[in-house]
Amino acid sequence: MTPTRIFTVQGELSYLSAFGTVIMADVAMMDSSIVTSASTSLLSSLSHELRSPLHGIVLCAELLRDTSLDVFQGDVLRSVEVCGRTLLDTINHLLDWSKINNFIQSPREPPTHLTRPPRRGVQSPPQRNSMSDGMMYIASDLDVDMLVEEIVECVHAGHTYQEQSLFRFRNQESPESTDAHPHTRLDGIDAAENSGAFGSTNNRSQLSSERVVVILDIDPTVEWTFRSQPGALRRIIMNLCGNSLKYTNRGFVKVAAYQEPPTQRGSRDRVVHIDIIDTGPGIGPDYLNHSLFKPFTQEDTHSAGAGLGLSLVRKFVRALGGSIHIQSLVGKGTRATVKLPLQVSSLEATETVTERDEFKAQVIELSRLRVAVLGFSPSHSGLGPAQWNLKEFDEQRSLEKICQDWLRMQVVAMDERSEFLPDLILCDENHVGLLTKQPRNESSSPVIVVCHSVAAARKKERSHKSLQKLNGGLFSFISRPIGPRKLAKALVLSFRRWVKLQASAAELSSISTILDRLPPPREADETPYEPSDQSSDAKRRRLEVTESNDEASTPKPPAQEKPQDTREPRFLLVEDNAINMRILQAFMKKLGHVYDAATDGRQAVDSYRDGGGRYRCILMDISMPVMDGFEATRLIRGFEKEKHLPRCHIFAISGLASKEAQEDAFATGLDLFLSKPVQLKELSRILKSHGIV
Repeated sequence: MTPTRIFTVQGELSYLSAFGTVIMADVAMMDSSIVTSASTSLLSSLSHELRSPLHGIVLCAELLRDTSLDVFQGDVLRSVEVCGRTLLDTINHLLDWSKINNFIQSPREPPTHLTRPPRRGVQSPPQRNSMSDGMMYIASDLDVDMLVEEIVECVHAGHTYQEQSLFRFRNQESPESTDAHPHTRLDGIDAAENSGAFGSTNNRSQLSSERVVVILDIDPTVEWTFRSQPGALRRIIMNLCGNSLKYTNRGFVKVAAYQEPPTQRGSRDRVVHIDIIDTGPGIGPDYLNHSLFKPFTQEDTHSAGAGLGLSLVRKFVRALGGSIHIQSLVGKGTRATVKLPLQVSSLEATETVTERDEFKAQVIELSRLRVAVLGFSPSHSGLGPAQWNLKEFDEQRSLEKICQDWLRMQVVAMDERSEFLPDLILCDENHVGLLTKQPRNESSSPVIVVCHSVAAARKKERSHKSLQKLNGGLFSFISRPIGPRKLAKALVLSFRRWVKLQASAAELSSISTILDRLPPPREADETPYEPSDQSSDAKRRRLEVTESNDEASTPKPPAQEKPQDTREPRFLLVEDNAINMRILQAFMKKLGHVYDAATDGRQAVDSYRDGGGRYRCILMDISMPVMDGFEATRLIRGFEKEKHLPRCHIFAISGLASKEAQEDAFATGLDLFLSKPVQLKELSRILKSHGIV
């Protein structure tokens, strides 16, 4: 035997190779863990940065809704609210799809032990059976019909604004327009980049949004409350509807929602169909059959986008257990059909006034009123005569269907043979000129004019204000697309405004009648006039009317503030964002509650210690300078135990939504974890459910 060791391929090298493989696997796992941790940290921070400004937008819109608005202002405010809700659901679904928020998938039937006192949010462990029971469900109860209407309105608003930004950007490239607002130019540059319009010589004089009519057709005869994932549904419809608007230069885009009849009587399972039909250029058969759902592929390589939309849509549809089918003919258009198996929600509606309750109240107010629908000819879309007779794209019939079947109104014809005059008139912007030429006064039926965009509605409103003063009558302007809820709100606002005008006209008429009965003014050389009993009575009544008008018009001095009730719940608002703080303060003033404010955790702890347990509820932000909400809550709970104070309700309102953030929140003693944005109505309901107000 030789003392020299010999390494053989069959012996030692194989073990060395295995050892090296194990080492490299550990290195790869560590690298992957570092990348995952960095991605988690980045997107979690992004979640907070997106939610905080969105919180301000949603709450400001909610406060503005309680003010006096005309029809156009209400239409614009609704668009802001709709876009805010769409962005929120999209953020939630995007982060969940990226496995950041760690939302758990809700089963088809929620656990029976979940009482759901807060419709959203996470309760602390003492109020729930387990951590998993309280974690946010990405699935929720939703009205699919309302969701479809909101998404189409949101996508159309974004598409129209992008086109208008690009149009203004092209027209401002002359030396005379170098003083354009910087934000306007930045929006135009961004729109040009997104649409691939840089270097394009096609400077169209008319926007495609002016030549494309978006039609909504939602079945009013079925129940639309289901339990599903709102973020996934929004992203599916957003991508499909966005593609139709992007590639359709003239004609129509129709979004239809309907259901298959249930297979078994009493079953809560439904198959929901969502169709998006357009009159765009169509898709070639080769691309349609072989490359339609491949990621990073496009039929036209010069068009804007990354080619990911349809591949993501199919993933979302399959995740919901559904299917997607696309039919297309070159030069004719495209039809995308999404089938989703959904289950009717079994949870009872909450007691608060929701959007559904508001819509039902509007339907009751509009029911049995008469409405005339004028205009809406297919010729205005630019389609050829051969396509005018397609019932699928009959906008007038669609609006009449909404008025009849959704709003329970009576549709009447507006001609000489008509037996009844309409209470309301709905027309397009091309037909409004005929109405303004007709003799009208304050008692004429109010007119709601449907324009192709918000900008067009605003322009028409400005041009008709002076005409309304001269010609009388009431004209209101809203923008497409028109769905049941949007139309109901516009009709109600317009009709209420008309009723107020009639009441004001009647009051002025009574005053005019009284003035006519007064004697004429006497000349200087005339003898003093002795009033008769009738003229004295007229003067007395005139004084009564004048005094009542003065009382109504003169603001009353503010009532003296009531002494503070020690039993009244006191609130401590902790928020470092000045805008969000002002919103919370306005909310507390609206509810009539006493509150104190703090801009960081240290101030909150000091205020609580100085108050000696007087606060019943603390609304606590998490990410703050000096001291965050977690540490502040921990110190407050410690002070309560030390001084034997009653437990104060501490609710977190944070832009964070990760599982780790929620676990840390409960470990420090928070009672409820709410992710921004939180609607004020929802916050009010939560406070009532906990017995705080």
